[in-house]
Amino acid sequence: MFYVRHLLLPTTQLASGAILFALRVGLAPSLGVERASTWAFALAILSGCTWVLLFEWLYPAAGVVRKRPTARLAADIAFSTLSAGSLIIAHSYLATIPDSGLLGPLSAALRLWERPFALQLVVTFVVSELILYAWHRAEHQSGSALLWSFHAFHHRAPELASATGGRALPVDLLMAGLSIFAVRAIGIDPDVALICLWYSSMLGSLHHSDLDIRLGWFNWVIPGPQQHHIHHSVDPARGRNDATNFPALDLIFGTAVPLIEVGSEPLGVEGDSERF
Repeated sequence: MFYVRHLLLPTTQLASGAILFALRVGLAPSLGVERASTWAFALAILSGCTWVLLFEWLYPAAGVVRKRPTARLAADIAFSTLSAGSLIIAHSYLATIPDSGLLGPLSAALRLWERPFALQLVVTFVVSELILYAWHRAEHQSGSALLWSFHAFHHRAPELASATGGRALPVDLLMAGLSIFAVRAIGIDPDVALICLWYSSMLGSLHHSDLDIRLGWFNWVIPGPQQHHIHHSVDPARGRNDATNFPALDLIFGTAVPLIEVGSEPLGVEGDSERF
């Protein structure tokens, strides 16, 4: 289906972003900016992920949602709900940080809240993604059994869909929140933090999805399933592409592997199957 292959990812992001913006503006007069931002984040993620799940049911690449055992699918949805809830709570806290940041002289010297909005977005994406990339790469490649044990839970599913992508332990969710907290603490505008947390959450649903999304070279700008599914390969030597939201980092740091067709690669953790 042409729409799924070439248009679903960008239109879902744009539509979800439009919902985020409309709710943020529309709810602010009655709820206040902080609460409006959190409600906007929650509802934009809910609507966007529901849209992805609908297309996974109607036009799946491998039919994961339809054939997955009911108990496993229920667990997927429960974990995805917990993951989304954790990020919503994280955002509600981030929104309460003073605009001047938390780092005193450093925040005052940088005065990022006075910089152009676009520059703040760039700083936030780069800093937060470098933190996530370093953590994610360490979980896979540091040789630490402890770090891998934190992350292996996310990799045990033998097939990927947007809901299975939501399986994560608290430590990974904590790092997702801390990556945004780091830039919020030095004085980034709260709406910039909102956009970056929303983008990361929505993208996570899309690039784990069981959809034949084909972005070609654009996978190295915004990762789709072709770029990310190989990361979940059962073969650790092939399971690279460690960047979360900015796949160009894989090209820069030498962790990039070629794109694959969704459903063409055995996924999971060899000898460590799903337990529930």
